[in-house]
Amino acid sequence: MTTSTSTSTSTTTARRRAWLLGSAFVFLPLLTSCTADSGTGPGESEAPRTPHASVSETSSAQEEKKLGDRARAAIEATASGEKLVESGLERVTDGAHTQPSFNKDKKYRLTVVCVGHGSVAVTFTPTVGIPKKTIACDESLASERFTVAETQMVRFDIVGGDGASGMVAWRIGEI
Repeated sequence: MTTSTSTSTSTTTARRRAWLLGSAFVFLPLLTSCTADSGTGPGESEAPRTPHASVSETSSAQEEKKLGDRARAAIEATASGEKLVESGLERVTDGAHTQPSFNKDKKYRLTVVCVGHGSVAVTFTPTVGIPKKTIACDESLASERFTVAETQMVRFDIVGGDGASGMVAWRIGEI
């Protein structure tokens, strides 16, 4: 009878040891992460962590790509028969700033589409006959024709309005 009790006791002890060992593997990393020295001294607080920042950045980049693809497709659909002078795709918050060279008495067309929220302002300096124009970021195309009186460089700017976001595509073509 003692043999049976001894075998039962040793089996129970073996099971307890296995359970304790398994528990150590599960709980030890948790205890270590909770008690690890963060490198901050007494009275100092650790900077807040944002564990999902990379997820939101990825989501933002994916959304930006979708908006950019829609803007680019809209611009490309209007380009038939034009000789490209210059074009671009920019974040509304960055804007577009360029200074292309235009030839005397040639006809050009500027096409802009903004996809997102808010609006952008488009200006030429000198004006080349196009006053400052505001374009809504609702996927509507805006197009202006112009002629340059003499061969010159003209500054072209697209600037996002307050709170505007999204992507803006633009194209200047010689007609």
